Amino acid sequence: MAGAAEVTLFWQEGIQRSSLFDGKKVRSRFVDELIWEEEKQRKALLVSGQPPLTVTPCPVRPMPRERRGLLQTPPLRQRMKTVLEAGLSPTRLDTYLTCPLRFAFAYLCRLHPLEEVNEGDDPAAVGQLIHQVLQETYAPYLDRTVHVGDISPDQLGARFVAALEASPLRHQLPPDSYFMLELAGSLRLRRYLERQPETMHIVALERCLRAHVDRRERTYVLRGTLDRIDRRKGALHVLDYKTGGIVRPKATIWEDTDFWQRMELWTPRSATCNGAELLAETAEHLPSVQLPCYLLLCSQAKLGPVRDAAWVHLRENGEEIFLLGEDMEEMLRDAVLSIRIPALLGFIIQHMETTEEFSPRAGQHCGWCPYTTLCLQ
Repeated sequence: MAGAAEVTLFWQEGIQRSSLFDGKKVRSRFVDELIWEEEKQRKALLVSGQPPLTVTPCPVRPMPRERRGLLQTPPLRQRMKTVLEAGLSPTRLDTYLTCPLRFAFAYLCRLHPLEEVNEGDDPAAVGQLIHQVLQETYAPYLDRTVHVGDISPDQLGARFVAALEASPLRHQLPPDSYFMLELAGSLRLRRYLERQPETMHIVALERCLRAHVDRRERTYVLRGTLDRIDRRKGALHVLDYKTGGIVRPKATIWEDTDFWQRMELWTPRSATCNGAELLAETAEHLPSVQLPCYLLLCSQAKLGPVRDAAWVHLRENGEEIFLLGEDMEEMLRDAVLSIRIPALLGFIIQHMETTEEFSPRAGQHCGWCPYTTLCLQ
């Protein structure tokens, strides 16, 4: 250093010490001595950030990561053919609508999510338990009319408590979660009964149905299990029990003529309408096609005239949230049931079959997707 015209010294500051990494938070005594000599010559204390004590910024940024898709190779096309021939469920259609890449990982690549020990609540098992309780409650009334008071709140609550005690949840859930579920489950089922109509005819319970969807000279198979079908005022209503959250469709989606025209006219080789963009727009307006699937399944089962489908919001107060609603004009309702729902499902399935790449669709769902690390590079 003595023979140099100019010398620059670097040292680290602001680094925490640990038992694993020896970070140098304090500058060396040699540097302190040089600074002290300089301060004596200047007769003033040196301030960090001013010469000769300059600060060298060293911003640390993560490696840039972007989501990548998956090309539909010949083996994936063959697997897709097998999946389509077996029949698509509403759950698989919802998965593709939410994120095509997740669908490919789960049903084409058949990558199983990592199995982990559940040390907390188990929403899926709770949902299955409530489905079981309601099915057993309504089973004696199958093909019969149920009136208010036929099923008492005490009877339904007691059935739920008994089923909960007999289920594996008694040993799987933490004690506080178990007791909260015992109280909350009975209370919510009581509120559910309070919101049921005065009379309803139980047409079917846990009915497995199949239907076909025609699109551009292709016929696709749709299959699904409906929780319950009621006949109310001479028309069929499909009910789907929901113990989780519900995302309602955009209120004006069924009246958007331009949207439905673009969907009906779209083809895999369409130059005027981008299929990926139309799929993303569909997911934004209709986050779930589960109820439209159920309406088509029920319509083709020829059980009677179909009017509407509803989520039964058991997570809250048992309210029935209908897909179409009572205020919809009858002409529009007929168009939705006979034209727009088949067009909606046909578009999604045809896009699924003909897409060249399964692209990721980012959103809040990425937070609980088991394949998030696979689509980031």
